[in-house]
Amino acid sequence: MNPKELFRIKEELDFLRRTRLEFEKAIQFIDAKVKPVEKGVVKLLEQPFRQLTVKFPVLLDNGELSLFTGYRVQHNRLYEPTKGGVRYDPAVDLDVITALAFDMTLKCLVADLPYGGSKGGVCCDPKKMSQAELDRLTRRYTYEIMPILGPDSDVPAPDIGTDDREM
Repeated sequence: MNPKELFRIKEELDFLRRTRLEFEKAIQFIDAKVKPVEKGVVKLLEQPFRQLTVKFPVLLDNGELSLFTGYRVQHNRLYEPTKGGVRYDPAVDLDVITALAFDMTLKCLVADLPYGGSKGGVCCDPKKMSQAELDRLTRRYTYEIMPILGPDSDVPAPDIGTDDREM
């Protein structure tokens, strides 16, 4: 595949870009069919409130120290706490987590829930990790993002690659 074709495919798969485009379309629809949306509200919703990127070591069962990258994005804090899942997946990156936090904000607004949207994740393959490695990964990731977590500020939940054990 040539570089131009790869770029086109990446553009089609760019979740954050697509999310922002859909948001713009929704704002245009609301402006035209319902009532004008305040530009300040649009600006507030276009960008996340906070994006935290953490890099941390985890000791693997074979004795090697491996470096992982984790994220927690709090998209909007108009309502607190924010809430959103924690994903363990090899495709996790800041753009994906930002788009998912944006989606969570919109879901809460549409459902009239008093929460802001957030999302977190670690770039890893949980299917290739032992339970002990996942326990160490979870503890260290949580330690790194702990300053922004809490029942009144940000409440994590399970998502792809995580369940009640990690929570």
